[in-house]
Amino acid sequence: MEGAISLAFAREPSYFDATVVDGRYVQVGVVRDGKSQQVVGMGSRAIGLRYLDGLPTPMGYLSGLRLLPEFRGRAGLLARGYQFLRELHSDGAARFYLTTVATDNPISRVLTSERAGLPTYRSCGEYHTLVISPSRFRRMPELIDDDVNIRTAEIADRDAVVAFLNEFGSSRQFFPKYEAQDLFSDRGLLRGLQPADVLLAFRGTEIVGTLGCWNQRHFKQIIVHRYQKHLAALRPLYNAWATLRRHPVLPAAGSSLAARLAAIPVIRDDNQRVFGQLLRKQLYQLTQRGDRQLLIGLHSADELLRSAQQFAGKEYKTTLYLVYWPEEAPDVCKLMKRVPYLELGSL
Repeated sequence: MEGAISLAFAREPSYFDATVVDGRYVQVGVVRDGKSQQVVGMGSRAIGLRYLDGLPTPMGYLSGLRLLPEFRGRAGLLARGYQFLRELHSDGAARFYLTTVATDNPISRVLTSERAGLPTYRSCGEYHTLVISPSRFRRMPELIDDDVNIRTAEIADRDAVVAFLNEFGSSRQFFPKYEAQDLFSDRGLLRGLQPADVLLAFRGTEIVGTLGCWNQRHFKQIIVHRYQKHLAALRPLYNAWATLRRHPVLPAAGSSLAARLAAIPVIRDDNQRVFGQLLRKQLYQLTQRGDRQLLIGLHSADELLRSAQQFAGKEYKTTLYLVYWPEEAPDVCKLMKRVPYLELGSL
């Protein structure tokens, strides 16, 4: 991802081992140079059950579209790649797909052109990724609702948490259908999310909210590739200011972001006070662990976004697209009557 800060998204030690969080069934296609056989491009297609109007429905997610710069102008290459995707799509595993593209990414103009056999890319609003610095929350947060109890999850909570997610997360469009093996496990859609990472909010004995902080650095990393010259020169000065103001600092080029990703931000009845309590306590606990950043992703139509923005420093936007071939067009207007949901750690 280019810009003032150039980022690289790595999946070490194994790209394929990390795809477990993408979906139940994942296919990775590659483009090779005919002479050297070097991999010059790639893309992946993941299939899984998501809630569509409250019902578990097979859906796809397209991600990892990459093409080396020197091959981006090659005539017909993109069309051939999508022809291959069309062949994969003929298995009938999903009718349509979701994908996200950075709002300022020039490739979005090509993808949405519907030329050369490309499928339709229909915009479904913006997806916001907020960067929050936990260092601003060093004090134990005060309780706002006396009747809400917040505690760290335990392994024995797994079935109850999964049941809560599927019951109340399903009100969001495209929410993943979770199984018991997805949670508190080294495999599955929430690979590596442990009980100690998840806070639960209760009223009495009923769960009314969940919020996790997902450490994916042992299988997925966000690398600071390089800074533009002016920003590289200003980085020491900015970091001194950011440290005083308790804002996120800019890590050295070549290092990975010491960030956790917010996971399963699901709140019964979208209660803002419960969400605020969970987020404050999660940030407080992150300061105790020494974590410097929490990233949380929410759609622009999500009521929880406004609450989360009060905590955030920086914000990045991507466009959520529904991808389909014209003869299989869904009723997009009907689909958008519910608030879309994407799990940030699975993008």
